[in-house]
Amino acid sequence: MKVSKLLEALQDCDPDARVILATQSHRPLESHAIGIVQRDWYDADPDATSREGRPNDVLILEGDQIGYGIRAAWDAA
Repeated sequence: MKVSKLLEALQDCDPDARVILATQSHRPLESHAIGIVQRDWYDADPDATSREGRPNDVLILEGDQIGYGIRAAWDAA
């Protein structure tokens, strides 16, 4: 997913709603999202970025786990 697509998808969402990460569709879990970083904000090693991704990749940081999720979230996407 590109940042532009994420911004478009969020346009109709309540700006005061929490952001929750749903992971592992086969065994769904939910966690709080606690922030974002761009890869080049923390990774100064050019060899590492070429191996692991692009310098402008945006990472959503996972916080505390909330608990089990529901598989229907992936079906709704």
